[in-house]
Amino acid sequence: MPITSYASYMLRLRRVQDVERQVWVATMQSVGSGEERSFLSIEALAAFLLGEYAECGKGEGRREANSSAEQE
Repeated sequence: MPITSYASYMLRLRRVQDVERQVWVATMQSVGSGEERSFLSIEALAAFLLGEYAECGKGEGRREANSSAEQE
């Protein structure tokens, strides 16, 4: 899979009432493809971003690293 050197997203955050408290939820839309993802917490958004981009400086994201490990 080719490595993308640029990513652009529009991020929307809003507070919603959970059972006991208000929480932040996020929607993130890829500017290039229009693909939209929703996250039920800031932690879920952060986990997604870390999974996609944390290893970029090393040449691969977690998804690609997992694919490589599964092939071995």
